[in-house]
Amino acid sequence: MLKYDIIRRTTIIILRFTKRLLTLYRRTKIKKEMKRLTEKEELIMRLFWAHGDMFIQDLLRYYPDPKPHHNTLATQLGILEEKGYVTRDKYANAYRYHAVLSEHDIADKAISDVVKEFYGSSYTHMVSRFVKEEKMDLAELKALIKEIENAQ
Repeated sequence: MLKYDIIRRTTIIILRFTKRLLTLYRRTKIKKEMKRLTEKEELIMRLFWAHGDMFIQDLLRYYPDPKPHHNTLATQLGILEEKGYVTRDKYANAYRYHAVLSEHDIADKAISDVVKEFYGSSYTHMVSRFVKEEKMDLAELKALIKEIENAQ
């Protein structure tokens, strides 16, 4: 009996460690090849960022009307898990989900993708266009320059 307990505990420890390594691997992989979120997936992620780790029932409580069916939400969470945005831990007969990436990480990647795709990876070109199209005035540009200088 003692031998069985040692094997069981060791197996649990190895599984938890493997799961943590897999989560770390996914985080680095996602940052490189992140798939865009659909509108509903983004809503679910915003709920995680606002309320933390949750079971499906918790998500349904915060989800705005009209609320999806439990199975629909479970399917959407499965897709988010496949994309690497969420992971889950089993608690008894339910799963508790949590966001792998922060809102800041996803926003950074989205901005980076836009600058790469539309401005040839040049933030200078992007800011220049904002100034030319009067979406940014001279005072805002000076404040931005001052902020950059203070950061260095």
